[in-house]
Amino acid sequence: MSIHHIAKRKILYIDSGQQLTATNNVFQLSIDADLEEDYDMCSLISAQIPVSFYIVQTGSNIMYLLEGNQTITITIPEGNYSVYSFQSTIGPLLTSASLNGFTYTILFNNIFTQVDTGKFTFQCSSTAQTVGFQFPPNNAVGEVFGFFPGTINYFTVDGSIQTLGSKNVLSFIPESSIFIHANFCQGSSQSGYTDVLSCIFSSNSAPYSTINYVNPQIYETAKKTTNLCRVMVFSITDEFGNSINCNGGNVILQVLLYKSPEQPSESKFNKMVQDYIEMKTNLLEYDLREKLELKNMIQSINQTLLELVNKLNVTENKVNGTEPTIQTTTQESEQTTQETPTQYFAGEATPEQSNESTTPPQ
Repeated sequence: MSIHHIAKRKILYIDSGQQLTATNNVFQLSIDADLEEDYDMCSLISAQIPVSFYIVQTGSNIMYLLEGNQTITITIPEGNYSVYSFQSTIGPLLTSASLNGFTYTILFNNIFTQVDTGKFTFQCSSTAQTVGFQFPPNNAVGEVFGFFPGTINYFTVDGSIQTLGSKNVLSFIPESSIFIHANFCQGSSQSGYTDVLSCIFSSNSAPYSTINYVNPQIYETAKKTTNLCRVMVFSITDEFGNSINCNGGNVILQVLLYKSPEQPSESKFNKMVQDYIEMKTNLLEYDLREKLELKNMIQSINQTLLELVNKLNVTENKVNGTEPTIQTTTQESEQTTQETPTQYFAGEATPEQSNESTTPPQ
């Protein structure tokens, strides 16, 4: 689609700093512009998002420590971490939370003297009870431990201790998948994503930097609008739908509203071609029907004439005293000649009668 096909459009500049509400991940604004009802499509043109959100955020910082039949809730402090700051923070946190006095240690290979696997090795000082980690579903907290969301991972006995290695490579980068939601957006997406205006992928964004995004396919990614009004609500989430708190950083969005063209010129041309083809097809079918009807009429006339000629032959033969002549095929004529006896009229003598004696009786 080209911009030249759009008759009506309006560009909105959204600044979360001018919001009516006090949160940074869900912001409600009153748009100082007239929005007509026939703006039926919307699309994100560009976005500027500060990487002021943390690697571990409130709402996505809960996991569970399992000791025997006991479940202990572990709340990880919100903030940014490196491998080593996480290692020195979480080990003592697990130890202090243990209900059985177990000591937990986190090991990470020295990248200068050992092979770098990008994974942790967790140790528990006792084998008295089975120990494990449980991570909630739809939550990214497991990524910093090296495990999938919604899984339970148990330690294995290794001599006098228990150990558990990370299943996945650790992730200590800020959220790389950012979903921008809008209350007026009605997209053809799977459940849970129907109000997503756009999804932004930011690879390896450093903490406290800025994500600058420009949509390369504005019209291809456009979605339908619904309940469009001057009060608009936007929110920013991760791929699980958990809110991303920008901690006071302003989010700037450039949004396009437009009225979709009713019939692009190319579509009109295609419609004209289709109509022409349909008309020619109908004319050809009509001409064919006319020819078939004429052919049938001629055959009917010929049949009628043939019947009249046969009737006239019958009448003439009766007047002349002869049997009617019947037209047959050559094969039928030969068969008739062989099988049908000779006919004689009154007063004529048969061959047998000609050979008999004509002597009058005594």
